[in-house]
Amino acid sequence: MAELTIEALAGMSDQEVTDLQARLEKRLEAGAPYGEGENPAGIEAQLKMVKKEARRRKSRESDPDLKEVRIRALKVPNPQFLIDRMKKGQEALVLSGASHETLAGETFILVNEIIKEGEPPLAFARVTFSQQDQPIRNVSALGNRKSSVDPLMLREFQARKGPLFVLKFKLLKAFATPKKLPQSPPGRFSSFINFEESELEEAFHLRDTHWVPVPESGTCPSTHPTKLKFPGTDTMRCFTPSAADSIRSQEQERPSLKAQTYVLSKERFKTVADANKWMDDNDVPRTKVDEKEDTFRYRQFSPDRCQEGSQRTTRITDGVQIVGCRLKPEFREQADQPKSKKGLTVEQSLKTVIEQGRKFSQEEANFQERASDPAVVCGVCRFYLRDPSSEIGRCQVVDGPIPWFATSDLYISADAEARAVFNPGMQEKYDGRRGPQFKALKDNKVNISDDERQIIMESKAVWH
Repeated sequence: MAELTIEALAGMSDQEVTDLQARLEKRLEAGAPYGEGENPAGIEAQLKMVKKEARRRKSRESDPDLKEVRIRALKVPNPQFLIDRMKKGQEALVLSGASHETLAGETFILVNEIIKEGEPPLAFARVTFSQQDQPIRNVSALGNRKSSVDPLMLREFQARKGPLFVLKFKLLKAFATPKKLPQSPPGRFSSFINFEESELEEAFHLRDTHWVPVPESGTCPSTHPTKLKFPGTDTMRCFTPSAADSIRSQEQERPSLKAQTYVLSKERFKTVADANKWMDDNDVPRTKVDEKEDTFRYRQFSPDRCQEGSQRTTRITDGVQIVGCRLKPEFREQADQPKSKKGLTVEQSLKTVIEQGRKFSQEEANFQERASDPAVVCGVCRFYLRDPSSEIGRCQVVDGPIPWFATSDLYISADAEARAVFNPGMQEKYDGRRGPQFKALKDNKVNISDDERQIIMESKAVWH
């Protein structure tokens, strides 16, 4: 029995998946005798995989390439010119008056530049920026490579003086039919498209009434009883049971993004020391800095671990971006089951923090009394709740943004921001205490390694 992989299924057409499901069902029903390498358990496992793929495709009637709220746009005069060249394996170039080296490796949606009045903004393809050549003085320096540039773009840059930058692009997927956008992106390279509403309409057709807006009361109607965030967005909608199951299935099947590189702008961080301080203050593993012309870059792992086309850039605060990606399957299990330098798993690390932190309870972000309930864990961690009105145990919300990688209802950070503010009595009682629980009571840091700290930050565990 030949091995069936998820990658092989993904490469099949819808009809091929349907035919394969029928063959497996028929073979399982026929029973013994089985051929060499065949067995009922193996056939059932393959059938389960095929059925899951069929359900996934049925639930995603729209193109999955637009399943992100914010995707960078590449706006050019004639998208089809570039697509045709890339399909033939030919060089496809875009010119720019500024360097965009920091965007290398990112994914873009190819969008048409509005030339004629009334022309609709359309998305044509998903492409990736593969390389930026050395700057040239003018268009004439392109020589024979002029044929790789859209003639309309050549005309635009003909009168410009250098330096000009030459960007190469690679086709990831061309849309069968261009998709209409609500509005044209303002910039050529670095602006974002908001696909949220068009994404919702494409994934769950309005005519099918799979979802309705959440009423002002906040309570979903009985026909659409489940309130969920649409995958990839922060928008809440009320869904029918079947649509809610589909969303949950998509979320489970889709691996989460991992932070591959932190990019800090020199406009905000003037020196390496400033950038290093931000990394340390936010408890981000500070790898060797790669200083560019406009940025400081901290790579967390090699980009060859990323799935092709999965890279996303997210702005988390002024002057700070994270380049995230989905890991290839062979690296995913290792990331999902991390261990610390001490050999502790996520659960063991969390248990360690619980044992060290149960001595205090948090009220209004101050550690002012002993916890009467040993299950209350607030003493060493900063809590982020998605719903500001929520309470868990006796822990109150403290001010601060929810990190982009927070995936659970309750996010726990044992970072440098989690500093205790003791009242005078408590300060006098505990000041100067040293031991395995704390490095220093003045800022109440947990005595765990940076590796364990990162494990906690990336964990999906929810503490109650």
